[in-house]
Amino acid sequence: MEANAKGTPESGILRKLLSLSWPLTVSETLAMLVPTIDMVWIGKLGAEAIAGVGIAGTATAVVMSSISGITTGLRATVARLTGSNEQEAAAHMVKQAFVFALLYTLLIAIAGALFSRSLLTALGLDAKAVDEGGGYLRLMLMATPLFTFRVMTETTMQASGDAVTPMKITVFHRILHAVLSPLLVFGWLSFPKLGVSGVAWAPIISQSIALLVALWVLSTGRTKLRLTLTTIRIVPRDIWRLVKISIPTAIGFTQNDLGQMVIGWIMIPYGTVAVAAHVLSRRIEMVLFMPISGLGLASGILTGQYLGIKRPDVAAKNGWLSAGIATAIGVTSALAVLLFAGPIVRIFNTEPALVAMGTTFARIGCISYAVIGVIIIFLNCLNGAGDTVPPMLILFTCLWLVGIPLVYFLPRFAGITVFGVRWMLQSIAVLTAIAMTAYFRSGRWTSRSI
Repeated sequence: MEANAKGTPESGILRKLLSLSWPLTVSETLAMLVPTIDMVWIGKLGAEAIAGVGIAGTATAVVMSSISGITTGLRATVARLTGSNEQEAAAHMVKQAFVFALLYTLLIAIAGALFSRSLLTALGLDAKAVDEGGGYLRLMLMATPLFTFRVMTETTMQASGDAVTPMKITVFHRILHAVLSPLLVFGWLSFPKLGVSGVAWAPIISQSIALLVALWVLSTGRTKLRLTLTTIRIVPRDIWRLVKISIPTAIGFTQNDLGQMVIGWIMIPYGTVAVAAHVLSRRIEMVLFMPISGLGLASGILTGQYLGIKRPDVAAKNGWLSAGIATAIGVTSALAVLLFAGPIVRIFNTEPALVAMGTTFARIGCISYAVIGVIIIFLNCLNGAGDTVPPMLILFTCLWLVGIPLVYFLPRFAGITVFGVRWMLQSIAVLTAIAMTAYFRSGRWTSRSI
């Protein structure tokens, strides 16, 4: 791994962290900002459209979270191998990940084509919300192979130390997505008027182009890791190496988004406005968390690279430094939301009841904004080290054994309002932050081999 002028990796932690994190932050921010702009267009179609697409989007996130396990295993492996200067082995592992991802995502696409509408109906959404969200969910799930391979090409470049090239590709396809969405939703400039389905077709078109560009970049050696897709040798043992790292992460991410879908289901009896307010508050949170998410990805990649050169002490310093920066960002975001929650919610919708509830939801969420940085950073560091089982167990315990039962049962026995439910959700974030910090501090992750 490249050292600084004095040859000591620890003296270059901040420089490496910032140089890698800023393009990742741009990519992650656009990845959430553009779909959030989509929600602005959807908001103009009414609360039912917001509720339908919001719950459908959560279902999509559950699927993509399971796929994130594959990309996490890929990121940890490529970072470790490139850190120890084993470029050929890294390229080989990328190909193994592609083979596994193809088989997995084809199954998801088939299931999405058959069961999308039935899923939304089973969750208890009203008929109009199901109508709005069903077509959107079907398209998004059928396009899962496309989205997955686009993310994997991006992950490959980032993990090898090149975050700028995938950032440029991301800027291109996200801008194209942002331009296409309103044209396809409302039928402007002679485009077909597709309504809610337009916000699904926009990423399908833009990411198809982005995938072709990324594959060209990788195959022609215009990034740090060259990938020759004409010679793919399937090695089941190496696929299993990736899967061993990926499964706990996939379970962890999936259970988190599945938990969010369950929380959305818990909100349904409180009415469509409550569901829409919950969806909007979640969307606001995800936008605010994107800078921290980019920093977390960078910290995770560097953790893998530092462990690749046998410097666990530097990997730990990298994690603590990143957590400090992330906490400062989170606290600043919380203060901004406390002051400007109302205007932020009005960007999406101006219905008085939705604005009032959404504003209160956003302000209550400021508790989690202040601690989410610790969770994101340490989760990425542990995943980057390949130590994926403990964070999975932490997420499962805090969400499913404590959080979900608390949110489900207390309102029924204590007469807590929908705002009380929102307050209880903050306890999940606080508990998770404490547990994640305690495990990272133990240092057990530094001895994990890949």
